[in-house]
Amino acid sequence: MIRAFISPKTATWVILTLFGLLSLGAGCSNIFAPEQREPEDRPLTPTKPQTSPDSVLFNLESALNHKDLEVYRRCLHRDFQFVDPHLPATDPNALYGYDDEIAIINNMFTLEQVEIQWKFGNLRHTGSDIGSGEGTQTGVQSVEAYFQVTVFDGAAAQTASGTQKYKFIQENPDHWVIIENRDESIPPESL
Repeated sequence: MIRAFISPKTATWVILTLFGLLSLGAGCSNIFAPEQREPEDRPLTPTKPQTSPDSVLFNLESALNHKDLEVYRRCLHRDFQFVDPHLPATDPNALYGYDDEIAIINNMFTLEQVEIQWKFGNLRHTGSDIGSGEGTQTGVQSVEAYFQVTVFDGAAAQTASGTQKYKFIQENPDHWVIIENRDESIPPESL
């Protein structure tokens, strides 16, 4: 039986040489920290500066149609609440906050074979409170919006529509966000 013996010094040189060849083959980049790239086939989501409630709704619609979670996040205030007045107060879906809303929308966006077409229409500004007296919030507006959503799952399309009441808050003179979404749609079981 013949045994091959490699000295520690030779082993070190072999390892360094292999590592050097790997580095050259990788285009002199760090193989332990590959370059992060944006997906090339994803178009930019059209957005507007959020200078009014209407522009926030434009961005919200755009985020839903393009499955853009970051644009969706920017439309919501950190104290955002979703309210469904048709459900009992004990139902966890009757009232939830920002983190739950983002998780729900993220789950919807990750469905690969589902395409969403969301459209707002018939916007009706139902109230504003720009005063500075006791009990008022500066820069708060309410907008009632009719929505229609169509979901394509590859085989069929399903459409739902209804009314949402959004409450907007002005975070600074040039930036509005949604602080509340109240679902005023007619529940399916009552039709």
